[in-house]
Amino acid sequence: MTARTIKTMYDIPKLTADEFVRFIPDLIAWHSVAHSIAELADCPVDDLNVNALIWTDDGRPGVVTSIKLGDQELLEQPIAKDTNDNP
Repeated sequence: MTARTIKTMYDIPKLTADEFVRFIPDLIAWHSVAHSIAELADCPVDDLNVNALIWTDDGRPGVVTSIKLGDQELLEQPIAKDTNDNP
């Protein structure tokens, strides 16, 4: 498994074509989870202050296995997002 830090849009083209295909479903799942976290925290998504997305290519597209805010791990089990759903 390879961890990649995505800080800007310029980091995305650095992914290989195969990584990119696996990244997109994970990004969709992450987007949904971020909105759920904001809702639970009763704050706007903008207040989450996400400076970077650290993506770990676990070979399981659409499954989020780790979400951290600071040093706090927020997931107890992986979350799968059906990429055919609308967020």
